[in-house]
Amino acid sequence: MPRVLYLTETTGHGGAEVVMVRLIRGLRATEFAPVLGSVGEGWLAEAARPAGAEVVSLDRRSRYDGWDLTAVPRLAALIRRERADLVHSFLFHMDVLGTAAARIARVPAIASVRGVHYDFDTWYRRLAWMVTARLATAITAVSEEAADLLSRHARIPRTRIAVIPNGVDTDVLCPGPRAGVLRAVGVPDGAFVIGTVGRLDPIKGHVHLLGAAAEVVTKHPRCHFVFVGQGPAGDALAEQASALGLNGHVHFLGARNDIPQLLREMDIFVLPSLSEGMSNALLEAMATGLPIVATRVGGSTELVKDGISGLLVDAGDSDALGHMLALLLADADLGRRLGQAARRRVSRDFSIQAVTQRHLALYAQLLRPGSAAPELAGDGLLLPPDTVSDPRSPGGGPCGD
Repeated sequence: MPRVLYLTETTGHGGAEVVMVRLIRGLRATEFAPVLGSVGEGWLAEAARPAGAEVVSLDRRSRYDGWDLTAVPRLAALIRRERADLVHSFLFHMDVLGTAAARIARVPAIASVRGVHYDFDTWYRRLAWMVTARLATAITAVSEEAADLLSRHARIPRTRIAVIPNGVDTDVLCPGPRAGVLRAVGVPDGAFVIGTVGRLDPIKGHVHLLGAAAEVVTKHPRCHFVFVGQGPAGDALAEQASALGLNGHVHFLGARNDIPQLLREMDIFVLPSLSEGMSNALLEAMATGLPIVATRVGGSTELVKDGISGLLVDAGDSDALGHMLALLLADADLGRRLGQAARRRVSRDFSIQAVTQRHLALYAQLLRPGSAAPELAGDGLLLPPDTVSDPRSPGGGPCGD
């Protein structure tokens, strides 16, 4: 049974880690055996074990989240010791270190590009990607924009990059009745809930959502804003909410493990990011059938067709966010149509089953005897904007749509 070794430099509950766990779970009942090389205990290792992965510890004498080149021979030794047939790395530093180690160990390697601009914001990162792109047997990107960024900065043909987006479990993430789980955090029954899910980091643009919230609450006092997630900007955001007079209308929930239930409590989902690759949170909200307001960044523009499966605004524009929220507050039918179209979009193109099958096909191709780096242009699931379903067209999917 071919063994796939997954490598990343973190242990937390981020977008890349969630994708890894979903992919590991998708390998059940296939011909592949997943192995996770973990830098330590944490959410990732704890989630990967029940998902079906064997978890092995990386050598603690090296650092894997920086430029410690002593990690390369140690990773190569791990690859040989675990008899890995394929290495699949995630996040910048492990893409660099893992592909170099796989080349030394003489096994094929896949580097995964998340598509955030800071992966290419310095000359040495761009140089590292140039080297990594030539060492990797194949490269995947979560969005067309991510693939274009890598192609341009690493100076490699676009045909070397496969666009395989994130996927979500549309059987778990789906519309459903509210269970009242927000009551415990002070959201009253009957409130209109506007929510977001994601790490509390400046790059996520939460300050601009709070700016919009101040205007919305003034005109619509029944509105409550819910922020799910934790991160370095948490204290500053709480102070901003207080300074704007939003106490009692803004609720910071921290990290939660009941995201499907929380999404069903929301009436509108907002993704105010300043930069994105392919947002898991956005996919999950769309699968839940929520009307979406998102910024025109990264993969969000490939997921959301403006005016059909959601509404798009420029990043950093609090006034535009507030205007779109006011539009949805005034037109419930518009919100319902947008949410239904978003659900159909995700069910059709971004289910975890479809995305897993794309990865399995790539794995099989790379492990085929005599296989070379494949030409992969157009191999992604993302559709051109004009092929997105109109909300008035018939659709269906799991969860009784």
